[in-house]
Order: sequence, then C-alpha cells, then structure tokens
Amino acid sequence: MKPITWPVAAPTAEQWGRVPVRFSMPLSMVPAWMILIACAVGTFIAERPWEAPEGPLWQGGLTVYTVFEGAAWMSMMGLVFGCWAFARFAVLLVPLVLTGVAYTSSHTGETTAGVWWVGAALTTIWLVVHVVMSVRQLHYVAKLAKSAATTETMALGATLQTNMAKAQRYSINWAFGLTIAALLAWTVVRWVMGLELGKTSQELDDFPWSALWALPALALSVLAVGQIAMVVWRAISRAVVGNYVWQVPPNSLGPVMGDFSSAGLNDELSTVKKSLAEVTPGCLCWTESQREDPRFEDDDDFMKNLNTDLIPATDYCVHHGIDAVNSLTPQDFKRQLEKGWLWSEHTRFPLRIKGAAQTAVLVGFAGHGFAGMIANHRGGAADVREWDMELAWERESADEGAWGSEDSLLPLGGEVDRIDLHDDGWAGFAVRFKHERAWFLADERTENTEPSL
Repeated sequence: MKPITWPVAAPTAEQWGRVPVRFSMPLSMVPAWMILIACAVGTFIAERPWEAPEGPLWQGGLTVYTVFEGAAWMSMMGLVFGCWAFARFAVLLVPLVLTGVAYTSSHTGETTAGVWWVGAALTTIWLVVHVVMSVRQLHYVAKLAKSAATTETMALGATLQTNMAKAQRYSINWAFGLTIAALLAWTVVRWVMGLELGKTSQELDDFPWSALWALPALALSVLAVGQIAMVVWRAISRAVVGNYVWQVPPNSLGPVMGDFSSAGLNDELSTVKKSLAEVTPGCLCWTESQREDPRFEDDDDFMKNLNTDLIPATDYCVHHGIDAVNSLTPQDFKRQLEKGWLWSEHTRFPLRIKGAAQTAVLVGFAGHGFAGMIANHRGGAADVREWDMELAWERESADEGAWGSEDSLLPLGGEVDRIDLHDDGWAGFAVRFKHERAWFLADERTENTEPSL
C-alpha cells in the first residue's frame, strides 16, 4: 500500500482537557427511557382496559393505519423492556418509535394520542440536546486541529491504513445491510397486507399477520435510519476536522481514553524476545512460557499461527528475572532502558523528554464521530498490529481521573533504588524493587479538572 503522510497536531494538556465530552451512556439513555415508560403506563391507566368489555381488536375492515399501529405498539413495548440493550442508540430510537405510535394513534382515533405526541416531543428535545453537544464538540475539535497543527508530518503504515479503512467499511456495511433487510421486510409486509386489508377482526381471528410482519420491518427501518445517521455524522466529522495525527499530552484528561505515554496496552513490558531466549544459555523464559500456557499443548492453531517474537519474561530467570534486573549497575540498566524485560507489566513504558518521541499517537481523531486509532509511533511512522482494528475509547462525562492510574499499584515497600533518567533523555525515574521489576515514574503529571459538558 502506498504510504501517505498526515499533518501532526500537538495540543497542550490544557487545550486537550477542554474538549467537550458527551453525557455518559446511562445519563443519555435513562431520560428517554423514563419518558417512554411514563407514556406507556399513563396510557394504560387512562384507558383502563381492565374495565372495558372484551371486543374485536379493530372495528370494520383492516386498514393500513391499524396494521402500523399494531407494529408501532409492539416496537414501543419492546423498547420499554429492552431499551438498555440499545445503550446510547436509544436516544434516537425512542423518539422515532414514539412518533410512529402517536401518528398511527391519531389516525385510528385513539383518545390517548396526545400523550404519545407529548412523549415524542420531549424525547425529540432530548435528542436535539445531544445533537447540539455533538456540534459543539465538533466545532472545538476543528478549531483545535488548526490551532495545534505543527509543521511536522507523519507517515501512516500499511496496516494502520488498512485497519482504518476496515473501521469505515464496517459501519457502512451495517447501514447497507440493515437497509436491504428493511426493504425486503417491507416487500413481505406489502404482499401480506394485500391479502388482509379490508377484512374484519372476526375474519382474521383477531390476528393480522401483516402487523406481525410489519414489526421487524419497522424495527429494521428504525435501526437502519440510526446507522445511516452514524455514518453520515462520521463523514461530516472527518470532513470538518480533517485528517491529523494527534500527539496527545501524556497522562492528561481528554475526550479519548488511553495511556499515550506508552504504546497503548504496554504489550512489550515484562517480555523478552523469543529469538533471544532460545539462544541464551540458561534462559528459562521460552521453556516456562510453553509450560505455563496450555495452548502450547492442545491448541494446534495457536502453534501454527504463533508469529510473535515476544514472550513473558520469567521472574526467576537468571538472565531476565527480577534478580537480574536488580543486579544491574545503574549504568548498565540505563543502557537497556527500551528492553521490556526490565519493567513491571503494570507500569508505563519510559517516556522521552521530547513530546514528539512519545511512542503512541492518536490517528484520525475527529470527535466522537470518529475517535481515531491509537497507533505506535516509531521510526517517524505510525502503525498498528494486524489485530488492532478497534477505534479508541471515547471518554464520557462520568469518567473521572487521569489515565496512568497504574501508579496506584506501585509496591508499598521493598524499594532498592531510584535511577535518574533525565540525563539520558527520559522524563522520569526508574524505581527498582526487591520483589518486583522496575517501575517508570514520570515527572509530575499535568492533571486537568473535569471538562465542561
């Protein structure tokens, strides 16, 4: 794949911390859900169905409005009991369903249609609030991208380009698939309605199959509309912000969750190269890795597809164990800082003093519409591993505290020494412990207060 380069944006911790974030998922969904439940319960009480004599489900011949009223009601009841499953998506689904119930109720002469219109109006207002918040965030991110842009550019690796394209196609494929499924369902509904319209409740035994088929058709249509809206918003977000590689201030609170002082998940900490372990006399790391992981014994596919050269460093290996780490002189330790076996798996990878040399960047961030991918930055290029296809996690208003909280796991005792790494170009200290691998303690972090909504 032909390499491409994107401009680099390097916001300050203060700028990054001021990016507006959205409401948390529960805070977004619960108000819409409560309005939906209130409408359903209020209508049930107002109509007092337990007092009415049992009669036909509809009067006269079956009409299109009666069919869709039944489907809308079933959709509404499904959301009443399963709204939580749709998470933030419910903010869009609830007003669409309530509008459908209100519209069909009005045309079938239901006395409680006004209740549904009020519910539809309230949930639509709540949806508009979220849209306004999204536009506000997009406006700030677009301004920040331009103001924080540097004269640097960064190349995107082939795997990163491929995985970002897959992330784009995934949403588009879902929108396309849901749309096709909805069209097919409506084709069936139209055919069944042609057989049932005009017939009385007695003729159809109080069970119109067209309403039953209209339920999945309506549900698929609502989901398709929501998915299409997500695709369109993502396209708008990326077009407005532009394509940037973001150098996120490490250990700062911002709109995306992750530790940007390391390569994301600290995959290379407490590890040693398998090729090195195999040729080092007396090294136990490769032998212990096979003994402790059952997949080496009973998972043939795992063995055939084992393409990593990194294996866990055994704590008591004479070459790469804890005692080996602590027996190094400070000078020897500093000469091997980038070797993963020196460091505890709970710490962060050492951060260089120059921000441009940080080992993780955020690629393509454009607000919550497209949260971007966390990529490794090495050799002047950003790239990811083949299986890293997930977008970065969006932070919400309920998420508190700065990332890098692994410092709270720092051993409480047994400290051997502290090695100052500043003269060697690293922004912190190495702390060695008697029963633990070394920890990297970065210089005092800049922590931001909770950003405004």
